[in-house]
Amino acid sequence: MNVEMATDSHSDSAMRGMAATVVFVAMLLAALSIWTAIPLSWIYIGSKVSHTQFPSNMPYLVVAVGIVVALVVTMTGLGVFHATRNRIRHAPGSLSGKQLFTQYCDRCHGVDLKGDANFPSVIAREVPLAELTTLLREPKGIMPRFPDLDAIDVQRLCDYLAERRHAAAR
Repeated sequence: MNVEMATDSHSDSAMRGMAATVVFVAMLLAALSIWTAIPLSWIYIGSKVSHTQFPSNMPYLVVAVGIVVALVVTMTGLGVFHATRNRIRHAPGSLSGKQLFTQYCDRCHGVDLKGDANFPSVIAREVPLAELTTLLREPKGIMPRFPDLDAIDVQRLCDYLAERRHAAAR
């Protein structure tokens, strides 16, 4: 039974990795199109709108509006791709507290969890689970919101912070 579970877990992880790679490639192509395909396509379309060698402002307006709309749509798509990739890579409950801290928190609060002048220490005091949940859902100041984290993740993160706080107190 354990061998079957390990095999299922490994194949599930491999499938998530493959899906995340496909989404990443789509994101890369969309990002490259922002600088190449979108402007060039709209310049071509603008050149077809005018039938004279000395066009009025209409072709320029078509190109400008087309590029802006295409960029907004592409950037929105990139945001959706990014969220999808995060959901694929980070299935709920699949990361340990340490991995969650590394992925979401250590950039600001430091690898040692002590923070700095701009970011508070996360081990200076005990943070109850309810308070941590609220802080991650409705942050204060410059802290970003973390809607990806489910209850299992928040519990693991809280446990990790408690472990590190106790280890630092020794």
